[in-house]
Amino acid sequence: MSSSKTWLDLLPRQLRVFISVQMETDPVSNIPEHWAEHEKFSFFSMYALSSWTYASVGILMLTVFYDNYYLDPPIPIPIEMHAIGVIAQSFVTYIADVHYASKTTHWHFADRCIATLNTLSLCLSGFFISWTEVLIFALVVPTGLILLSNSRHCRLTDVCMNAYTRWHAFWHAVYPSAVLGWLNYRAFPEYRSLMILATVFMCGLVIGIQTFHPRIFHRNDSPKVKST
Repeated sequence: MSSSKTWLDLLPRQLRVFISVQMETDPVSNIPEHWAEHEKFSFFSMYALSSWTYASVGILMLTVFYDNYYLDPPIPIPIEMHAIGVIAQSFVTYIADVHYASKTTHWHFADRCIATLNTLSLCLSGFFISWTEVLIFALVVPTGLILLSNSRHCRLTDVCMNAYTRWHAFWHAVYPSAVLGWLNYRAFPEYRSLMILATVFMCGLVIGIQTFHPRIFHRNDSPKVKST
């Protein structure tokens, strides 16, 4: 006799992964300890540097795009709130995902909490922006969830360190990139069509691969890393 399903089981797999990850309070890391000793987890690796994409966008929000929320349609939310939130996200993400990658620490839970708060905070903007902007974000969200879901699969199987660092780095970068594209969309109306096409192409590519050739996400470029 089959067990009864919960509300979480009724959701798409990528959304289930995201919700289950955000609801985790366990400070134990699921990254194998011998992975964290690899050069792919060093400070100047693509994986580590991807943690700072949030801060990069936050700094741009406080400088280049400081008046962006006053553009039409205006957003009655202090841009400093969103900027400081994503800057803090970078520091916590780096500490949790790189510095303490395989360690038991509450930084992992803090990372998820700040990510959730930043997501909810940015979602507030959806009540004030145009439908086109909302639809762009609606396309970006499942793209990010696909990257997160597949990077998590690679981590839990302990056979695809290269694939994990690759896709998790893209997961770190996809939402900051989307926010940066959105700020440019608002600032440069003459290039809006180009930005929409670029967003649709990139998101469509990821969603298409997940739909028709998902094994590419789990491909490992080198033999399994052995613990010593």
